[in-house]
Amino acid sequence: MRIIKEKITWYHLSSATSEELEFIKSELKMPEPVMQELQSPSSRQKMESYPGLLYVIVKFPIYEKKKKTCRAVEIDFIITDSAIATITYEQIQPLEELFTQCEQLEGLRQKTFGNTTAELAEAIFSHVFTYGMRELTHIDKSINEISEQLYQGVEKSMIPLIALVKRDVLDFRRILKPTEGVLHDLHDVSKALYGDEKLFTFNNIIGVYEDIWDVVENQKDTIESLESTNQALLSSKINEVMKILSIIAFLLAPFTIVGSMFQMNLQFTPIAGMPGDWWIVMAIIAACCIGLFIYFKKKKWI
Repeated sequence: MRIIKEKITWYHLSSATSEELEFIKSELKMPEPVMQELQSPSSRQKMESYPGLLYVIVKFPIYEKKKKTCRAVEIDFIITDSAIATITYEQIQPLEELFTQCEQLEGLRQKTFGNTTAELAEAIFSHVFTYGMRELTHIDKSINEISEQLYQGVEKSMIPLIALVKRDVLDFRRILKPTEGVLHDLHDVSKALYGDEKLFTFNNIIGVYEDIWDVVENQKDTIESLESTNQALLSSKINEVMKILSIIAFLLAPFTIVGSMFQMNLQFTPIAGMPGDWWIVMAIIAACCIGLFIYFKKKKWI
């Protein structure tokens, strides 16, 4: 457990022990239901209001470079008028970064640890969302690469790349979306702790959230447009191949038809047995093929 004490106090617990949770329960006078919730990660995001205390569960998307995918990490907030406790179930880099910076940089500490915990809450949420914005740069990079390669005739190889990026965007969006409702609930009930004077602080938190949400929505629209364009190019190429194969089949049809006619077991078969009969048949077939070719050309099918 790490603690910074100024006018207000920030308790930060990563993979907290039972003793640490009991200490926080005593310091912040946590209700028993909150204590029970903190024993393990929650399945959903939510905000609960108790007398003199707000309990907030939010999940943030973190990109894992090794697995090349996003996953949700949970941060539980216990907010009172004089202290904030952040409880995580693993080390979360943006939180650790901010806590270390507040320990080492007096100017940041004075700015963050204002007269109320509203300023600290804004700093924590803003820093985590800003970190999430940096996490989205890998998606931007992938989208740019796909856009550059889209018209280079490699539509088939683009399909798995587009699918991976689309999965990352949808995972990020799926994790981030429920946070909106929690932040609006937090804004509405913040009057119980701070009155109306700190509403703008929680409006700022919602504003930072909306900034990152706009980026995610833009990436979603972009990758879906690229997917549609790639699919259209691929379909066009397939249609062109099918067109060529169909034309070849039609051009070869006279061979099949004329050959079948002369294979009939009839008593009198025209041309058969005449001098140069093979050449006559080939000439008929060639004439049919040339006629079809001229017809297709005139119709601008080839």
